[in-house]
Order: sequence, then C-alpha cells, then structure tokens
Amino acid sequence: MDFASDASWLVSGGPSPDWKELHFDASHWKSASELGQGSIAPWHLDADIVPERFAALYRSNVRASLVAADPLQTALGRPNREQVVTSRSTEATTLQAMELTNGETLADVLHRGAERIVKQKSNGRELIRSLYEQGVGREPTAAELDLAAQVVGEKTTPEGAEDFLWAMAMLPEFQLIY
Repeated sequence: MDFASDASWLVSGGPSPDWKELHFDASHWKSASELGQGSIAPWHLDADIVPERFAALYRSNVRASLVAADPLQTALGRPNREQVVTSRSTEATTLQAMELTNGETLADVLHRGAERIVKQKSNGRELIRSLYEQGVGREPTAAELDLAAQVVGEKTTPEGAEDFLWAMAMLPEFQLIY
C-alpha cells in the first residue's frame, strides 16, 4: 500500500501503551517534520505518483481473473486464473524470447516510459544513474556508465532512452529482481 505523510501526521518520541485504543489521547504528540516533496532525494518520485497509484487501485476493483492477459503475460506464464496452478516452468521458451524481443506489449510500455523519463531527466548520465538505482538497486560501474552514455547521449532523446530501457530490461540482473 502506498501512502503519503506530511506535517498533519502526529509522532511521539517513544511507544505509548494504549495508542491502539479507540479513545487514545494524542494531544501530547507533535506534528511530524515535513522534509519536502517526494521528488527530493532519496525518493525521487514523480509529483503525481500517489494520486496515480490510488487511482489505479480504485479505478475498477476488478479481479485479475476477469482481466484478459496480454500477450506478454501469457508468454511469461500467467496461468488461467480459473485453474489452480502450483508450479511454473523454470525453463525459458521460444515464445518468451520472441515476446520479449519483438512483442508489442513490452515495446509499448518501454516507448511510453522513455517519453516520460526524458521529460524528467534531460542529462544522459543522470538518467542512467537514476535508472540503474531504480532498476537494479545499485550505481552503474564506470564502464557501464560510459557504454550507456553512448546509447543515451549527453542530452537525452526519447529514442536513446528507449534503447537504454530495452538494454536494462534484458539484463539478467534486472530480470532476477523483477
């Protein structure tokens, strides 16, 4: 669950034994310190990420079994939700390889993501560092940074960012995490 905190939240210096009680008196608690927007370090979130996520959660409240699987989900082994599946194959298939390299679903997601990222970060090396942090949870090595900078360019373009997103999505390190 995602939620945002601000100065309207109350905090205390330690645990209060009856804080879970319905009639708890928090008048001695202080307002939380507001450090800034979610766009600042270390979060680096989009300004509209919380409303977007809540909107996505409550848009229709549809069970996954009632939503048609897209070709990427099917290729990656999303089971028919009306049947119980207790295991999935650990072996990669030709269909998965084809969908990951030529499929429209992933291509569309990466294209839209690249357009969005370029609006946020125009400096190529800053974009690369940010995507490495978010995608694989670490800083790029000097060699990775230099190689990626050749793809992205110093001033990012949607095409360069999209090519880099493709490269990131194909990294075994990224796939292991996601």
